[in-house]
Amino acid sequence: MFIWIAVLTIALGISCGGRAKQRTTAGSEGATRQAGTSGTSGNSDSAPQHAATPPADRIPIELQLVGGNSTALFDAAYASDWDGAKESVGALEAAEDRLRSPMPDTTIADQIFNYTHAAKDDVRDRNRPSAMDDANKITRAVADLAEKFRSGATARPMLLGYYGRQLEIGLVANRPELLRRATADLKGVWRDVQPELERRGDTEDDKRFTDALVALDGAKRPRDYVAPTRAELAVADRIAKALD
Repeated sequence: MFIWIAVLTIALGISCGGRAKQRTTAGSEGATRQAGTSGTSGNSDSAPQHAATPPADRIPIELQLVGGNSTALFDAAYASDWDGAKESVGALEAAEDRLRSPMPDTTIADQIFNYTHAAKDDVRDRNRPSAMDDANKITRAVADLAEKFRSGATARPMLLGYYGRQLEIGLVANRPELLRRATADLKGVWRDVQPELERRGDTEDDKRFTDALVALDGAKRPRDYVAPTRAELAVADRIAKALD
């Protein structure tokens, strides 16, 4: 599925315990990751050319870095690690300076820039729920944009983690309606992803994710979402890697 999912999930090595500690580490690693070459090539023809698009099935390193740093920002904001969050915003801005030229859809790229600027203000104001929300919006935009570089690929496996983080936002912001909506959206994504996991014979993670989803679907109060959300995020990370 995605070459770049491994980068996007570096910051998501989550276990059911020690969540906040691991988030802080991930924020530091994501913020200091160095950019590599862009993987794009110019065109020497004299006629005017559109921005170069990397070959099919190749995700630009700039986009990979934006995805990794957006999850690092989310984790730092979740842990109220504002120094780490500030570093992640800086890393996002540095990656975005090189992002526009290889992008086939500048509309989505512009969304990423706007969310990053909003997140910068959130971090300055130490607004935890808003910083998490804007960081996760960047992750979703990266997934949508990355689809355009992969023939036959979709962002569905990554959305398991995206909606898991939406659940965390709902918990932090005390928004029961977001918890219910994210659970419903997660069920829809799982219907698409589960058959591929079954085809690969990964019955263990299939069962773990299904169990977490059943618990989420049956939650009545915000505190009922806490444990299954942690379980969902942990298994979502493994599934994304398995379907890479």
